[in-house]
Amino acid sequence: MLEGNPKPVIIKMADGTKARGTVFVYEGKRISDIVKNADKFIVLYNTSIAGLRDKTAILNKSQILYIVPED
Repeated sequence: MLEGNPKPVIIKMADGTKARGTVFVYEGKRISDIVKNADKFIVLYNTSIAGLRDKTAILNKSQILYIVPED
């Protein structure tokens, strides 16, 4: 089972691609904490990206321009 609270987000990549999906954030943490940690990748669940739907995507943080919460 996935740990943390699901947070819907929109992510824009360096190549202009936009992804919608869900990241999981531990209790007491923020989405920005995911960006700041040492991991090189972000896992995005229930993703809609480049014509794909309901997939899991692993995104390279170095290619992310911004992340916007959809709350």
